Amino acid sequence: MFSTNSLKALYDKKYYATFAGWDRRLKELARYWERHPVLDTGPIQKVLDVGCGSGDWAEYLSKLGYQVTGVDYSPDAIALCKKHSGTFWVMDATRLTFPKNSYDAVFSLEVAEHITQTDLIKSLKECRRVLKPGGVLFLHTEPNRTFNDYFYRYWAYPVGSLLIWLNNLMGNHFPPMVKYREMRSAINLKTHINEPTYFSLKKALLDSRLRGNDKKIQITSTNIVWNKPLLSWKDRLFNIIVYWDPLSRWWPLNILMGQDFLVVTRV
Repeated sequence: MFSTNSLKALYDKKYYATFAGWDRRLKELARYWERHPVLDTGPIQKVLDVGCGSGDWAEYLSKLGYQVTGVDYSPDAIALCKKHSGTFWVMDATRLTFPKNSYDAVFSLEVAEHITQTDLIKSLKECRRVLKPGGVLFLHTEPNRTFNDYFYRYWAYPVGSLLIWLNNLMGNHFPPMVKYREMRSAINLKTHINEPTYFSLKKALLDSRLRGNDKKIQITSTNIVWNKPLLSWKDRLFNIIVYWDPLSRWWPLNILMGQDFLVVTRV
């Protein structure tokens, strides 16, 4: 049977060197974290970064003054983390060795799509176990499989390509849209074994009993994956027409149109 562990060898130093656009994404996610109202509801000091990769997010958290622990099941990833502030361990996200109620916040960035649904539920249960009562879960995953397979393919790509063609007729030079078949890189095709939909992610959160204090689960989108950076009014208009942004960041439109998923809640 296919398992998450069968892919462990793919996550080597070469894999982490291929990251593209991560700096921009990290900055955008940092903006979401720093502005989120959950920070106004209680202090946060001790945090855990699950699936910390090469440690860039852990470094950002350290600069905010948090006491950071990062874990990843890739020894190469943890070796790269040594240049960053924090404590790092080679550890399986489905079997965390930390005591119950250890952390004020747990972060899980770009992990869900890399592990099986069964392991995702196990990992989320572990996140809940190590969170203190009232602790914060911050989870981000991309892509939204429904966006890639349907909305981008049948709306965003053709409409965006038409707008770019019309704009270039006026003497401008906008780069073409990424073709549907090129949205996933060669390594993504190997490692994205569980690209979530809105409903599969919500089911995993429910099955792991990870929900907010109000017993509700709010899954939003950031649309930082494909949105054009806002360099002019044309970029803003393009994002509105092609990606329905910002409306597509919210339920129910983000079920189909959201490019990614973000969950931030106290448990």
